[in-house]
Amino acid sequence: MTAGRPDVTIAYIEAGINWHCARYGTDTRPPSAVRRLKRPGRRLSFTAPGDDWRAGSPKRYRIKIRGRRRALLLPVKAEAGRRETVRLPRRSGRVVIQAVDEAGNRGRPVRSKC
Repeated sequence: MTAGRPDVTIAYIEAGINWHCARYGTDTRPPSAVRRLKRPGRRLSFTAPGDDWRAGSPKRYRIKIRGRRRALLLPVKAEAGRRETVRLPRRSGRVVIQAVDEAGNRGRPVRSKC
């Protein structure tokens, strides 16, 4: 025991399991936000985010394009911290991108300036 807590609790914290929210083994942490978003022409370029805030990689990107009914769901190709580039459809309006993990948690939405 350490400071009144069993050693097992410390192992839970290191493993990233959400022992404190009564959802044992459930992924409750969202991916971090996409960073350094740039939009040259029909490409969307950004730094790939991590899953569970910044650890690991998310499963896909959700890209919502203004004027289109459905969002694009694209697989992650780059590791967290690496540059990722996505080609957008013609006549794409303003874009909002979010990382989505395997549990369906969504990261903070990031909007393109164009």
